[in-house]
Amino acid sequence: MANQSIDPKKLAAALQKASGGKISNSSINAAQNGDPSALLSALNERDRQKINRLLGDEKALQRLLSDEQTKKLLKELSGNG
Repeated sequence: MANQSIDPKKLAAALQKASGGKISNSSINAAQNGDPSALLSALNERDRQKINRLLGDEKALQRLLSDEQTKKLLKELSGNG
Protein backbone atom coordinates (compact mmCIF):
# COMPACT_ATOMS: atom_id res chain seq x y z
CA MET A 1 0.00 0.00 0.00
CA ALA A 2 1.28 3.44 -0.88
CA ASN A 3 2.06 5.83 1.94
CA GLN A 4 -1.16 7.83 2.25
CA SER A 5 -2.01 10.67 4.56
CA ILE A 6 -5.03 10.05 6.76
CA ASP A 7 -7.56 12.86 6.90
CA PRO A 8 -7.40 14.10 10.54
CA LYS A 9 -11.12 14.92 10.67
CA LYS A 10 -12.12 11.48 9.39
CA LEU A 11 -9.73 9.82 11.83
CA ALA A 12 -11.11 11.82 14.75
CA ALA A 13 -14.67 10.97 13.79
CA ALA A 14 -13.83 7.27 13.44
CA LEU A 15 -12.07 7.19 16.81
CA GLN A 16 -14.96 8.98 18.51
CA LYS A 17 -17.46 6.56 16.97
CA ALA A 18 -15.41 3.46 17.75
CA SER A 19 -14.89 4.52 21.36
CA GLY A 20 -18.48 5.52 21.96
CA GLY A 21 -17.26 9.05 22.66
CA LYS A 22 -14.85 7.93 25.38
CA ILE A 23 -11.75 9.31 23.68
CA SER A 24 -11.26 13.02 24.28
CA ASN A 25 -10.45 15.46 21.50
CA SER A 26 -7.22 16.32 23.31
CA SER A 27 -6.18 12.64 23.16
CA ILE A 28 -6.96 12.53 19.45
CA ASN A 29 -5.01 15.74 18.86
CA ALA A 30 -2.05 14.38 20.82
CA ALA A 31 -2.07 11.19 18.74
CA GLN A 32 -2.21 13.18 15.52
CA ASN A 33 0.83 15.09 16.75
CA GLY A 34 2.82 11.91 17.33
CA ASP A 35 1.83 10.85 20.88
CA PRO A 36 -0.28 7.67 20.61
CA SER A 37 0.00 7.04 24.36
CA ALA A 38 -2.90 9.45 24.88
CA LEU A 39 -5.16 7.16 22.87
CA LEU A 40 -3.89 4.04 24.58
CA SER A 41 -4.60 5.54 27.99
CA ALA A 42 -8.26 5.94 26.97
CA LEU A 43 -8.57 2.17 26.52
CA ASN A 44 -9.31 -0.35 29.21
CA GLU A 45 -6.38 -2.50 30.34
CA ARG A 46 -7.43 -5.56 28.32
CA ASP A 47 -7.68 -3.61 25.05
CA ARG A 48 -4.44 -1.74 25.79
CA GLN A 49 -2.66 -5.09 26.21
CA LYS A 50 -4.11 -6.36 22.92
CA ILE A 51 -2.88 -3.29 21.04
CA ASN A 52 0.57 -3.50 22.61
CA ARG A 53 0.78 -7.21 21.81
CA LEU A 54 -0.24 -6.55 18.19
CA LEU A 55 2.25 -3.71 17.79
CA GLY A 56 5.00 -5.94 19.16
CA ASP A 57 4.25 -8.79 16.75
CA GLU A 58 5.47 -7.88 13.26
CA LYS A 59 3.79 -10.86 11.57
CA ALA A 60 0.41 -10.15 13.19
CA LEU A 61 0.70 -6.48 12.27
CA GLN A 62 1.48 -7.40 8.65
CA ARG A 63 -1.56 -9.71 8.58
CA LEU A 64 -3.72 -6.90 9.91
CA LEU A 65 -2.39 -4.37 7.40
CA SER A 66 -2.86 -6.79 4.50
CA ASP A 67 -6.47 -7.55 5.48
CA GLU A 68 -9.01 -6.25 2.94
CA GLN A 69 -11.19 -4.61 5.62
CA THR A 70 -8.15 -2.81 7.03
CA LYS A 71 -7.15 -1.62 3.56
CA LYS A 72 -10.69 -0.36 2.95
CA LEU A 73 -10.74 1.52 6.27
CA LEU A 74 -7.35 3.13 5.62
CA LYS A 75 -8.49 4.11 2.13
CA GLU A 76 -11.64 5.73 3.52
CA LEU A 77 -9.70 7.55 6.25
CA SER A 78 -7.21 8.87 3.72
CA GLY A 79 -10.02 10.43 1.68
CA ASN A 80 -9.62 8.03 -1.24
CA GLY A 81 -12.61 5.87 -0.41
